[in-house]
Amino acid sequence: MIPNWCTNITHKTSFVRLSFLILLVGIGNQSFAQYQSINKSEAMSEMQRFSSGKRVLYIAAHPDDENTRLIAWFSNALNAETTYLSLTKGSGGQNLIGDELGTDLGVIREQELRAARRIDGGYQRFTDALDFGYSKSVQEVWTKWDHDDLQLQTVRTIRELKPDFIITRFPPDERAGHGHHTASAELAIESAALAADSSFDNETHPWTVQGVWWNTSIWWDKTLKDDPEAIHLDLSGFDPLLGDTYGAIGDAARSMHKCQGFGVAINRGPRDEYFKKLWGLGDLESFLDTESESAELSSVLANEAAFALEIGDRAQAISKWADLGSILISETAPTSDKYQRWQKVMLHLLEVYAEVYVETNPIQESFSHPATLKIQSLNPTTIVQVASVSTPTKNALPSTMAFNPPQVVTNEGFTQQLDLPLDSEIAMRTVRVRLESYESIIMLHLKPIAKLVDRAVGEYRE
Repeated sequence: MIPNWCTNITHKTSFVRLSFLILLVGIGNQSFAQYQSINKSEAMSEMQRFSSGKRVLYIAAHPDDENTRLIAWFSNALNAETTYLSLTKGSGGQNLIGDELGTDLGVIREQELRAARRIDGGYQRFTDALDFGYSKSVQEVWTKWDHDDLQLQTVRTIRELKPDFIITRFPPDERAGHGHHTASAELAIESAALAADSSFDNETHPWTVQGVWWNTSIWWDKTLKDDPEAIHLDLSGFDPLLGDTYGAIGDAARSMHKCQGFGVAINRGPRDEYFKKLWGLGDLESFLDTESESAELSSVLANEAAFALEIGDRAQAISKWADLGSILISETAPTSDKYQRWQKVMLHLLEVYAEVYVETNPIQESFSHPATLKIQSLNPTTIVQVASVSTPTKNALPSTMAFNPPQVVTNEGFTQQLDLPLDSEIAMRTVRVRLESYESIIMLHLKPIAKLVDRAVGEYRE
């Protein structure tokens, strides 16, 4: 049985059927149809991450706090879905390239952070914490930040992303050198424990993190090389898909933090990283073994996934992923995490092998109620059908408007009016799908879920 989100039938014309998931972001004077090209190697790397089953959440306080070399290694050598959760957007920092400060600087630093993720292969999230500048102590931080609210946001992010391990950039004490830094480590430890507590926040489902580890360095401790409790990781290595070393990829990502003057020379030599346990019982050392098989996928799925990644024929590749979907649907429920992850795999496969572009844009730049969206296909040679449009809010499950029969989309587009709660902020998730003109029909349903929404506009990644 082929699952309803991935069905192939014979026909002379290519079809794409989509469910649009409209995310809550805030509308300003931005372009909502930002196109970011993705080459085959990058997309294949992303599919390997989704199929590996490994996930890491890296937590720190500001844009530029993250270890881009380590994120590059996690994402491309370990093939782990790696997300950086920055508590703030850095609006309290300096600006070495312009006059923008405060909120305007936060906008710049957010985009620099996203540019870094596009290079190192990671994903990006934020909380609502405000960067109010340098803080001497964590005690001062908690007089300005709402601890309970940030804790809730962090727990929900953990439960949504379901990381195996959480890595912090800083220790949960004064060695962090900045109150924000210390607070980020404290939140990571507290939230990891609470994420597994079924009595905490009954709006989301519990998730058990295996452990929280501090990504320490000899800057903090000169004796790390001889510390039996520290895990050592050598980041040297060459990525054949991306054509460079993990260190070089990380250095290129680091250089995106331009307003902070954080550009670095490319270093393709050895790079040592160290980890010390802060919380949990999980075996990080075994998790970091790039030769181990993912426990999440059955051997059949793992073998089939590897085969599909190597297929060069577009039609056969998508057909193979449909077969994987058949196995998946027989093994697990559509609401399960594994099922939803394989939906993402299918979407990324289409990103590699397709030629159809679909965009969704607001007719007006700002509005309260209702909203009018324009949906259009940018490839008139392929028929595109929209199955539904969903509109979630921050505190409620999304409502879905289904089209029966599905709405055919042309390059001229069509408009659709959506009823929104008066208190909702709305923006769009631009959905881009490309499909070769072979004999196939693809139906892809992105199931709406309640989540904390990443407030970036126009970002494809979740």
